[in-house]
Parts: sequence; C-alpha cells; structure tokens
Amino acid sequence: MGGGVRGKKESWLVNGEKERRKKEVRLVNGEKERRKKEVWLVNGEKGREKHEMWLVNGEKERGKKEVWLVNGEKERGKKEAWLVNERKERGKKLNPSGK
Repeated sequence: MGGGVRGKKESWLVNGEKERRKKEVRLVNGEKERRKKEVWLVNGEKGREKHEMWLVNGEKERGKKEVWLVNGEKERGKKEAWLVNERKERGKKLNPSGK
C-alpha cells in the first residue's frame, strides 16, 4: 500500500520537475520576447531616424520646390519684362515719332 503512495509522490516530483522546466522555458521565451521587443525598439528607433531623414529630405525637397517656384517667378518676371520691352519696341516701330 505504501509503495503506491510513494509512486504517486515520485510522479508529482516528476510533474513538478516538468512544471519547473516549463517555467524555465517560459522564462527563456520571455527573455526571447524581451529581446525581440528590444530589437523592435532599436528598429523603431532606426525607423524613427529614417522617418526623420525623410522629414529632413522632405524639407529639402520642399525647399528645392520653393526655390524652383521663386526661380519660376523670376523667369516669369523676366518673360513679362521681355513682353513689356517687346511692346515698347513694337510701339517705337509703329510710332517712329514717339506719338
């Protein structure tokens, strides 16, 4: 009779051992998860840096566009000046006396 009880105790011990191992595995997995998270954090950081780079580049692009606009304005201004000058020239040709 006593033997049966001892057998049960041993199976509990074995099961307890299994549980402990499971817990250790969980700890290890938790560690892995934590490391993954840290990697994500690092990657998130990298992602943020990239994003900031895009923002900076976006700023640069916008700056370029604004410069193009300014240059476009200047070009348009020049064209308008030419048109005005053309009109003056044409006017002179039409009215040699200037009247």
